[in-house]
Amino acid sequence: MAKGKGELQTYWLRTTSPSEFNGSVFREGHEGSSSDSGVSVSMGNQISHEVLDEKDQRLISWNVQRFTGLLEAIAASRGEKMMVDDDPSCSTFSTDAASISSSSNSTALPFEEVKEVIRLSILPPTRLSTSVSSSSNKNPIDPEAITQLEEYITLVSQMYERHPFHCFEHASHVTMSVLKMMSRFESTRNSWNSNKICGNVFEIKEDSQEDGLLGCYNFASDPLTLFSCAFSALIHDVLHPGVPNGQLMKEDPEVADHYKHRSVAEQRSFDVAYGLLMESKFDALRKAIYQNRAEETKFRQLVLNSVMATDVFDPDLKRLRNDRWEKAFGEQQGDYDMTEVVDRQATIVIEHLIQASDVAHTMQHWNVYRKWNQRLFDEMYRAYLDGRSGNDPSEFWYKGEIAFFDHYVIPLAEKLKDCGAFGVSSAEYLDFALKNRKEWECKGETIVEGMKATYRKAIGKSADSSRHCS
Repeated sequence: MAKGKGELQTYWLRTTSPSEFNGSVFREGHEGSSSDSGVSVSMGNQISHEVLDEKDQRLISWNVQRFTGLLEAIAASRGEKMMVDDDPSCSTFSTDAASISSSSNSTALPFEEVKEVIRLSILPPTRLSTSVSSSSNKNPIDPEAITQLEEYITLVSQMYERHPFHCFEHASHVTMSVLKMMSRFESTRNSWNSNKICGNVFEIKEDSQEDGLLGCYNFASDPLTLFSCAFSALIHDVLHPGVPNGQLMKEDPEVADHYKHRSVAEQRSFDVAYGLLMESKFDALRKAIYQNRAEETKFRQLVLNSVMATDVFDPDLKRLRNDRWEKAFGEQQGDYDMTEVVDRQATIVIEHLIQASDVAHTMQHWNVYRKWNQRLFDEMYRAYLDGRSGNDPSEFWYKGEIAFFDHYVIPLAEKLKDCGAFGVSSAEYLDFALKNRKEWECKGETIVEGMKATYRKAIGKSADSSRHCS
């Protein structure tokens, strides 16, 4: 029974071949799924290309090109990394799905695996630039890895529902923002604020002049770190239900119980997307991403931390992140060795970079902000009309946006500016955020009334059409 519509019946339509994707059904113990989480999704063996529209294919093509370039950079840097794998099993390490499944015994949930400090490699920017330009043919990528990359990205695109906001286009927009912010970091690698970051630790060490080694971890110079951050952006809203975590937990108590009612959507996105990558049909792709235990550990941890960082509404997680930022960038660095201090700072900066990219539209041109603000309103208003939310968003949207700017967006932009990691670009993000906030304060009430009127008109037409058909 549906309010205002009466009794409805759902029909499942099978085409000439069985559906290859079942993104909403979770089962335990499915072969080839994420073995750690107990929550899995069947992905099938083929891609249903006929369901892709022109925009989907364009976004997929863009992502494939960007991630192919990142894989090429990883391949070019192989043998140049400064991190030594201390795992004795490194020599027998395998990226085959069967080996991963048999060696994995972790039962922890994603939010329980979040680390305060991720061990990160030190890769000299000068050496990286040389390796990328002159060694690109030394370690060519397996063509099968590129084929699998395209299949993986296509499957991920199909795991996004066609919500107005939380859709594959949003994931691509976030990915683009991550790559842009990382590129801005690269162009300002020596301009970090020495008063905020480890004193003079970012000066070139005297005994490392020959290699050009920096006394810091320049995470934007490491292709694997860059790939991990972009990958996180791509998958961070997989299977997003179009409603906040609170409503998701009401609608799917089984999944909520499994994830202990903490960051349910984010944990599920990580488990499903990462579990898909672990399937045997992506062996070549995984081998192109990482080739030893240390690389695998860093990749998984960066992706996990980054995806979990996108839950910005959990008050406990927010408090913990603020404490970690203060610990990393406060006046007192604590009794840590310099490597840990640098890794701690890089870890928290990466998480904030992902958060900023997730709301990048608020720190971009007014027209971009308006586009995605409209989409988010549409998504939440549809949820309200469908009975999935008890609150009419038009009643709080104007003041809610101002509060979001004041208590989240602007403080986030100020942190990125203060740490100095992104040079003058950070000032640009903050400047756009302040301008958008000011313009919304002037025009927001009128805009909300217009959006609400549009919905009322659409609802009226729908009702008239129903009466005419009956």
